[in-house]
Amino acid sequence: MEWVKFFELISVICWLGALVQVLRFSKELRNIDKDQELTDEWAKRWKRLLYWVVVLVVSGSIFSGAALILRYMIG
Repeated sequence: MEWVKFFELISVICWLGALVQVLRFSKELRNIDKDQELTDEWAKRWKRLLYWVVVLVVSGSIFSGAALILRYMIG
């Protein structure tokens, strides 16, 4: 049962991390003017933020699935 709680905790942390990254991305997107061109620096930052969103969502999904499987296997 401890492993189930561990995987659930890691899953929640990953999902919250992804949410924080999405909020950071949307905040930066609002700060850019419509006529402003996207520089290479901004493109790299956005690419890095979106990369972390994908990594955290995938990790959260994997840990959620593992917790669900363990919960059914244990009891």
